Amino acid sequence: MIKKMDYKSVNKLLTEEYKAELIDKKKFKELLYGFNRNDISDKIDVLTEGLIKSENTKFYLINDVEVLNKNCRCINPSMYPEGKVLPLPLSMFYPYILLALEISDDGGTVNNYAKWGSFDDNIYYRFSELENFIEKN
Repeated sequence: MIKKMDYKSVNKLLTEEYKAELIDKKKFKELLYGFNRNDISDKIDVLTEGLIKSENTKFYLINDVEVLNKNCRCINPSMYPEGKVLPLPLSMFYPYILLALEISDDGGTVNNYAKWGSFDDNIYYRFSELENFIEKN
C-alpha cells in the first residue's frame, strides 16, 4: 500500500499533464481484457488482479501519442493521425496506460493505485511526481 495522496492534485496531474481521460469500470474492463468478456467478474479485486481492494475506484486512460512518446518514442505518430492510440486488448499489446486509483470513502485521498500498459514502465519515473502529493502526517 502506498502513502495516501491528495486526490484533487493527482487528478489534476493526470488530466492536465498526462492528458488522461476518466473512464468507467466497463471501459476499463474492455481495454484490459477485451470486449464482451462476461467470463470475467466485475468485482474490483478480480479486474485489478488483486491490486485494488475497494470498489471506490477511479479509472484513467492515457492514450495521447505525444504524452506516451515524451520519454520512450515508442509509437509512430504517423500511424495515429488523430493523436490518440487505438485500443488493442486482444493482441496483448496495450499501446496505452490504464490506471486504477483507489479513493478514500470521503473522496479526498488516493489510498492505492495500479497501472497497466505496454509502455507503463517507460513513464514510470515521471509518476514519481505523485510523491509530491503524499499527505504529510
